[in-house]
Amino acid sequence: MPSGKSSMKIYKILFTLLFLIVTFSVKAEEARYSQEQLINACNYLGGFCEIAKNKCRSEKSRNLEKCLVDFAIEVMNRQRIPQDPADLRNQKYAQIACEKLGDECDFIKLECLAGGGLFNACIAMSYFSIEVSKELCGVMGYKACLDRDRDFGVKVIHELTIPNIGKPIRQTMLNECNDAGNYKVKSMELKKFYYGYMKNLQYLKEPIRLSDEDDYEHKIQEEYYNCMKAVLEKAS
Repeated sequence: MPSGKSSMKIYKILFTLLFLIVTFSVKAEEARYSQEQLINACNYLGGFCEIAKNKCRSEKSRNLEKCLVDFAIEVMNRQRIPQDPADLRNQKYAQIACEKLGDECDFIKLECLAGGGLFNACIAMSYFSIEVSKELCGVMGYKACLDRDRDFGVKVIHELTIPNIGKPIRQTMLNECNDAGNYKVKSMELKKFYYGYMKNLQYLKEPIRLSDEDDYEHKIQEEYYNCMKAVLEKAS
């Protein structure tokens, strides 16, 4: 059985992974929506409607109307999860993130609308991930780096974690790869930002507490994935 501290570290890793896959990506097909449905979607999104349209355009969706309505439906479904009252503690960090992000914050807010009950934490975590990607890959290459990290985060969840729920190998992978991909942030300002919003997560209805053993702020998902896959293949 893993120790209490080990369990909390694993919980933190999985929590971070879940946020990595909260990204706005809708596959447009050939379905058509009525003008009334489009108006209703825009009314529901409010001030985010034009931002959502721009996002759909930037994703080069073949069917702009379907992309917009599908996203409104996704937001509606996710917002059935009420905001955790403790998330208000991270409003300060969401504001700091938006000041740093500038116009890009509008797109981050849009993504985080579909993120469930931790809107402010989602914004803070998204900003942190962007800045870490800049540290790792530079300003010119950070977007590709960020996308790659998210892609491998999705692979960790869907290829290795979910299929092995209830199996001993899942815990073995988590334990043996606990340190794989751990990255210590170089910027002291960014490090302070990270511990600021993460410490507020201890007040959630399902608290997440940083362990005294934690000595990193980011996990490089490709390295984490490769480690877990190697453990799984070795056990096969």
